[in-house]
Amino acid sequence: MVSAALVALAGAGFAVAGQGPRTFDGDLKKGGVVSFRLSGHDGKAVDDISIDGIAADCRPGSATLDYVIFGDTPVNDDRTFAVRSEDGTGGKALVKGRFSRKFRRVEGVVRVYGKFFGDSTRCDTGKQKFKAG
Repeated sequence: MVSAALVALAGAGFAVAGQGPRTFDGDLKKGGVVSFRLSGHDGKAVDDISIDGIAADCRPGSATLDYVIFGDTPVNDDRTFAVRSEDGTGGKALVKGRFSRKFRRVEGVVRVYGKFFGDSTRCDTGKQKFKAG
């Protein structure tokens, strides 16, 4: 089992005046955890998404991957959000979710894929569901 840590920069995050952000942590279906903050500034946003210990199929073998997306992603009027990020080495991540009406729970999917551990190793976690709240 091999481990990789990747960081992608998606912009600067922000704080909420007079209100602390709420943190969500959700277990991924095949192992690992996704976590992020829900904050707001003229609406709501998802900040600093962290994917830790997600199981991946790699050629050859298997691996555990970590991926971080810094910055904020807006939450749409229908309580959904989606972000796709790519780091400088060919690793990619996709995170989609939908909050409950009162923003107490969230369900979604995470996928991390692309080149890791140099140019020759391709990994894919597939879409893994999560629930948090």
